[in-house]
Formats: sequence, C-alpha cells, structure tokens
Amino acid sequence: MARLKRPDLPFGPLRDLNHALHDLHQRAGLPSVRDLARSVGAGVASRSRIHDAFTDSRLPSWGLVQLLARALAQTVPAGDIAREEKDLHALWLMASGAAHIDHPIEEPTDPDLAVGARAILAMRVEWESPTMVEIGERRLLRRHVTSALQDIGYQDAAIYRHDGSAGSTVALAPTRERPSLTAATFLASVDFEHRRRTEKMRFMAHLTHSVGSSTQAGVEVEQAVAELESFCASPLIEPHWPKGAEMPMHSRDRPVSAIVHGMDADQISSFWGGWELVQVALRPGFSSVNFWLREHAETPF
Repeated sequence: MARLKRPDLPFGPLRDLNHALHDLHQRAGLPSVRDLARSVGAGVASRSRIHDAFTDSRLPSWGLVQLLARALAQTVPAGDIAREEKDLHALWLMASGAAHIDHPIEEPTDPDLAVGARAILAMRVEWESPTMVEIGERRLLRRHVTSALQDIGYQDAAIYRHDGSAGSTVALAPTRERPSLTAATFLASVDFEHRRRTEKMRFMAHLTHSVGSSTQAGVEVEQAVAELESFCASPLIEPHWPKGAEMPMHSRDRPVSAIVHGMDADQISSFWGGWELVQVALRPGFSSVNFWLREHAETPF
C-alpha cells in the first residue's frame, strides 16, 4: 500500500476535489492503481489515467471520478456509496466551473449540462449475428449510418467514426441541441432505414460529460468510445438486449433493439417508443449501472 502523490494545487475547488479523492483513497485502504484499474473493469480506464486522476493538476472527467468513487467506497467499512458519489460530484461541479474560466470551451446549448461540461455522445449500430451478414448488407449499413448522421446535421462533423466488420461506431460533441434529441433522431433514422431488412440490428448510445482542455479532447473521445464498446460486449448486458421480433412497430417492419446509457428519465423522453430502466452490476460486488431498454418501437413514420 502506497500513497499517491498529491499535485501542487492552489487553494480552490479543484484542490478540494483532489483532497477529497485522496481522502477516500486512504479510507479505502490505499489500493494500488493496478487494483483500481481491475476494480473499475478491464479496458474501462487505463492505469495511467487513474494515476493522473490523483496526481495530475488537471481536472479529471466526471465519468472517471464516478468510477473511482464507486470502486473505493465499496471497500470502506460501512461505506455509503451513494453519499460518497454525491459529495464528489458536488465538488467536481464546483471545480468544473473554475476550469471553464481557465480553459474556455464551446458553450453547450443543453440547459441540463453543468457549467463547463462538454457532452460526448458515442453511438454504435451493429448486427446481432455479424458472421451471417453478406458483404452487400455491410455496405448498406455504412450508408445507413451516413444517412443518420446527415439527418442529425453531423455528416461532416462527427469527431469519431469507425466502420468495422460487426458494425459502425460514431462519436459526436452535440453542442447544437440536446444530446438526447440528437441520439433519438439518429435512432429514428436507423429504424427508418432498417425497417424492412431481415437482419437483426442493435443500437446503443452512451452519453458522458467531461471537462478538459483541447489537448485532452482526443483522450476523452477515445475513453467514451471504449466505454460504449465495453458495454456492448459485456456478457452481463447481453441478456438484457431487447428482442427485435418481440417489439411491435408495424406489421411488416423489424425494429432495431436499442439500449441507452448516461441519460435520465427526462432525457429518455426524447426517444420514441416505450423504455424500461434496468440496473446492471457490471462488476460483482459493485453498485449497479442504469441502462434504458426500448420495450416497443413506435416511430413517427
């Protein structure tokens, strides 16, 4: 067990946040960075990124602080995970306001976002059984994703896109409108394009908020995409995927199975259809994560 070095920070909200994180680390028994990386989940956060959250003078993303809060609070005797997370979130919001003054970024138009927060919306469309998909269908999906990006006004503004053998992943910085509306319109476009296809499709959206300088933007996007793809591949989420055949949309149409993460009940109201909140414990012994599953796919077409 070894203490992590505290950064040299001036008095203020960022110093308060860092001290609170170190205090929780001590009360949790000073677990190593390697142990913390294992606790938050394989591939979710690198050891260097976790180390920086404690030792770097820059503000870590809330997503990372939240993961660390949950992992550490689990090992505190009689620890209150919700309370620890709430306290750190309040400190992070104060620190993010100060960071916004020091490092101005494009002002988000979503009133639900905290001051200085940058939304990163990562979305993935993939086949349920990719090995059974013909080449023509793979090319068609890529065109469908391009059409969906055009429908939300981001055809040439996606900050990340990867077309792979199993599907397509895109990431956006949705500052033009509510991220939930952007994701809902993207899904509706995919539904429309896919409605008469026989192949079963899946859609997942992952919304995360972070604050950082322009030099951190690429890292934050990569992290958001990695989190999304880890959710999609998680065997604990696999049983929760809605079955497209069981979701009536229209008599001859096949809706896309859809799961959304990172949005609350008010935000999910932007989506068409009926949605169910499901809590999934991604790591044994850790607090559950909220996901929204689409139960039926009523759409505007």
